[in-house]
Amino acid sequence: MFSILDYRDSMIIFRGLLILTVFILIGVGVAERQLNGLTQRQENVLAFSIAYDPSGIYTIYISGSAYQLSALYPVGEIINNDRNVTLKTTQHRIVIPKYIELDCRKELMLLELYIKQIQEKINVYDKAFR
Repeated sequence: MFSILDYRDSMIIFRGLLILTVFILIGVGVAERQLNGLTQRQENVLAFSIAYDPSGIYTIYISGSAYQLSALYPVGEIINNDRNVTLKTTQHRIVIPKYIELDCRKELMLLELYIKQIQEKINVYDKAFR
């Protein structure tokens, strides 16, 4: 009595139902605006709406029903101070400094000493070559 539809036929039916749903949602919105304009009352009956809460919860309203999705999971905390950024989790605390101070006077003195030694050797080889 019933036969299984081909993939192509089922996609045509699916697209048709999807377009019908979109037209119904648009029609409900247009009718709502028209009724609000005629009655001069601002009553909002939402067919579809998505709201976002700063705490990370999305609320989806579909034909009077509300569904909530959480977008954030409390994994850690980022603390931004003047001197450093702190990544704090339940088990660890990582401090990242904003300003890095490098004291390389000792290394520069060694580099100058090394350069002087090389210049002295070059001068000795230069005198011996001439």
